[in-house]
Amino acid sequence: MFLLPFALTWVGYGLAPAVLAVFAYRIFNLWLPLGPAAAALYALRRRPPSAKDLVSDAEVGGDDRDALPLEDAGGAHDVHG
Repeated sequence: MFLLPFALTWVGYGLAPAVLAVFAYRIFNLWLPLGPAAAALYALRRRPPSAKDLVSDAEVGGDDRDALPLEDAGGAHDVHG
């Protein structure tokens, strides 16, 4: 994290431009996405959950007689018989 400016100086950049480049990189990499993320979080918290979100389709403790049978995916058979 703190060694990136020194790594850039090692490959030929000056220390001041390397520190400025790393600072700009940190701004674009971390702080720029925070605006849209905060707006999305605000929008998601304002939306009340619907009844569809609260009801699950899973059957706990039920039988699987109404489930569809699994199909053979590409003819994977037991070679040992």
